[in-house]
Amino acid sequence: MRKQLTSAMVEKQAAPTTGRLEIFDTIVPALALRITANDARSFVVRGRVKGQASPIRITLGDATAIKLADAREQASDALRAMRAGTDPRSPKAQASSELTFDALIDEWARLYLARSHSRRYREDSPATIRRGLRGLLSKSAGGITKADAVNALDKIAHKPGEQDKARRCASACYGWAYKRGKVPSNPFAGLPDMPASVVRDRVLSDAELLTVWAAAGALGYPWEAFYRLAILTLQRRETVAGMRWSEIDFDKRLWRIPGSRMKMGKPHDVHLSEPALDVLRSLPRIEHCDFVLSTTGRTPISGFSKAKRQVDAAITRAIGEALAHWQPHDFRRTGVSILAQLGFDSIVADKLLAHQPGKLRGVAGIYQRYDFARERAQALDAWAAHVTRAAIENVTPLRAAQ
Repeated sequence: MRKQLTSAMVEKQAAPTTGRLEIFDTIVPALALRITANDARSFVVRGRVKGQASPIRITLGDATAIKLADAREQASDALRAMRAGTDPRSPKAQASSELTFDALIDEWARLYLARSHSRRYREDSPATIRRGLRGLLSKSAGGITKADAVNALDKIAHKPGEQDKARRCASACYGWAYKRGKVPSNPFAGLPDMPASVVRDRVLSDAELLTVWAAAGALGYPWEAFYRLAILTLQRRETVAGMRWSEIDFDKRLWRIPGSRMKMGKPHDVHLSEPALDVLRSLPRIEHCDFVLSTTGRTPISGFSKAKRQVDAAITRAIGEALAHWQPHDFRRTGVSILAQLGFDSIVADKLLAHQPGKLRGVAGIYQRYDFARERAQALDAWAAHVTRAAIENVTPLRAAQ
């Protein structure tokens, strides 16, 4: 019998009263669902190895435990081997078809990350694993042990942030694979605690923030605009750098960021205060280029480390000393800290940063669907007023220092 196999058929097809029933798939013709009189269900592959006279049968396993898509994939692999003159049952063929860790990462990215995560996470997570756990990539995914995982992670112990991130990403990859029956266990689960990456708690004072604001002015386009927009909007570095003109609605004073450019994969609207709009209106428009900040006309700006060194140099020239241990990400923490002082609720601050508000976790998050757009706009206007007022007050001291 030949039909297109479906998951419902695999589960509900009536068993024969005697003997066995085999239903061959129309999509992968060599694949069959085999059902015996006692209702045992399995996937089998029938075919002929090139150069051999007799056909062979390969049992893939219990049809109730293997997904139909996986059975088709395994059957296709077996057919390719047979056409090449290799018996898929041979030890050599089985060894060559083992799923490597590198191949597992590819499957995780293609079948899972691509459907449910932001572009940044899709790109960063596989790269983090491959960079940190390079020595494991060619190994069989199912054969990697906890000892292997620990030894690989110990090699990057001098980079605690990278070590912890590689462990978390690898554990997520294996957790997904384990649920699909691809690997027997997750060797990265339940590992001993590792040194956590340093949690930054730097909040810039008004004087420090305005020193950065003024120093950025010495850079000109595009970095002056980048730093000032990052301060005024409180958005992440890569998000600001990749801003598009097509995302800006000047009439509604909105920056509409698509989910593909957000860390959590969800669209995010940012109110544009008058100072932010002033920055945008002052910028040149490059013909046939949608990027707000670009030096090539084809790609968004990059070279953040070099730009920060230039800002640091401008700060040193202005005030006679360096500004210690600051990063552009500190703008976000500084902004919401000031907004708390100004009386804005933490829900509003979390929404500005595109975080899940702590007050709205669990049941509250399910029922609370108000987006706080009006309050977020008021908060960013208040923040911009605080920054620009301090900037005006800071002009005379800075000029004196220069």
